[in-house]
Amino acid sequence: MVFNPTRSSVQAIVTMPTPTDKQGIRRFLGAINYLSKFCPQLSSITQPLRNLTREDTPFLWSTKHQQAFDEAKALTTSAPCLAYYDVNAPVILQVDPSDCGLGAALLQPSKQHGDSSLDESSLQPIAYSSKSLTLTEQRYAQIEKECLAIVEAFNKFDQWLLGKSNITVHTDHQRLQSIFQKDLASAPKRLQKMMLFLQRYNFTVVYRKGSSLHLADTLSRAPCQDNAATPSIPETFQVFPAHLSNLDPTSPALNDITCDQLHKATASCRDMQLLE
Repeated sequence: MVFNPTRSSVQAIVTMPTPTDKQGIRRFLGAINYLSKFCPQLSSITQPLRNLTREDTPFLWSTKHQQAFDEAKALTTSAPCLAYYDVNAPVILQVDPSDCGLGAALLQPSKQHGDSSLDESSLQPIAYSSKSLTLTEQRYAQIEKECLAIVEAFNKFDQWLLGKSNITVHTDHQRLQSIFQKDLASAPKRLQKMMLFLQRYNFTVVYRKGSSLHLADTLSRAPCQDNAATPSIPETFQVFPAHLSNLDPTSPALNDITCDQLHKATASCRDMQLLE
């Protein structure tokens, strides 16, 4: 069976802009080297890019460098680098913000190499996410950007993560880990709003050094130019318009009204009809 990933799951890599300096090339090489065990002939393909990072070599981007860059991106967005999602396997979310964007990668233990543990060297990508920050979001405090990166990752990968329990989020902001371990009321106001969005998911936030978040770091520094605002309320909570605020919660009519609205909304929704 041939694995053809959806464009949305690899768009962050496919639309990644061409590096404009040596540091950008080094970030890109670090990200794809993290996936080298799943990418055949990677070293030969990236040779022109590695040569360009030498101290005695001027940064002159040519056709051969663009070709190597495109081929390396193609490797990381096709089989065998990408894997099928396993509903039973644990999930690792790598997230990281930069001054201009947010990056995330959905990873699971590799079946190809017989790995079932959460050894980070065995993790295989399922999907990537990248999003540019609005001017308002760029003025957020760093910890707020870190939390926003988690919100964006869960919003992007909702279909894989909703209802799952074995989810670990890797962040390079140690203070954010401690905040998620406390009560919601003890968090700063803006973080409370983001954390409230995340209440529907079951996950653990774990601190990791930024140098180990290769994929998320690279994607955040070369984000997709998509400034669509992250919704403050999950779309699945907006299936039907319910105006029930004036009803007594103990009223037996409440369930009947809700079910009737849900049936009507389901009958008019093409996606919901496919699930019946």
